[in-house]
Parts: sequence; structure tokens; C-alpha cells
Amino acid sequence: NQESDFEEINEICVIIKAKEAEIESCKQEIENLQNESKKILNAEDGNKCPSCGAVNKENAKFCAGCGMKLIEDDTTFCSCGAKVKLTAKFCPACGNPMQSTVVEVDSVIVEEVIAAEEVESSEVVDEADE
Repeated sequence: NQESDFEEINEICVIIKAKEAEIESCKQEIENLQNESKKILNAEDGNKCPSCGAVNKENAKFCAGCGMKLIEDDTTFCSCGAKVKLTAKFCPACGNPMQSTVVEVDSVIVEEVIAAEEVESSEVVDEADE
């Protein structure tokens, strides 16, 4: 009788060891999935809106979910899509040289636009007085 009990205990121990190995395999799979999930979430966090949490395209300037501005005024984008400070001479992500763009405005055109706006606003005031 003791011998059969001993055999039964051994069988149970074998089953337990097999289940423990299965549990370890599942734990490893869970850890792998968690690491993969973190990689995906960290990649998305790069352009995740701090206001609403929406994930936006890498080079988005405004959130597609709430419209919040996603980049600072002193930031631009490199051709590789990375955010770069305007003062940077090279992109920190790819090393490409950054080119500063200066836009000159024709002062005559600006004066004409201002004059046209003044005329429109005075017409609105005149209509309000009538």
C-alpha cells in the first residue's frame, strides 16, 4: 500500500513539475509581450498629446484630437521627420545639417493689406452709425 502511495505521489510530482514549466513559459511570454507593448507605446508617446492623450503623426504640429499645439515656436522638423530646435545646426536624429529659412516680406504689400483692412473696418463703423 505504501508503495502505491509512493508511486501516486511521484506521478503527482511529475505533473506539478510539468505545470511549473508551463507556468514559467507563460511568464516568459507575458514578459515578452509587455516589452513589445512598451516599445510600441514609447514610440507613440513621442507625439502623444499631453492634453487629450491622442496619438498623432510624428510631424504633426497640432493634435488631431483636440487641436492643441504639439510643438514649440522654436521647433521645426527635419526632412527625416524628427523635431529639431530652430537654433540647431544639425538634426540630432539623423545628423543632417539644418537650413535656416528667412522669409522677407515686401513692405509695400504689407502696407496695402493694412490700408485695405483699415478701409474695411471704417466701412463697418460707418454702417453701424447709420
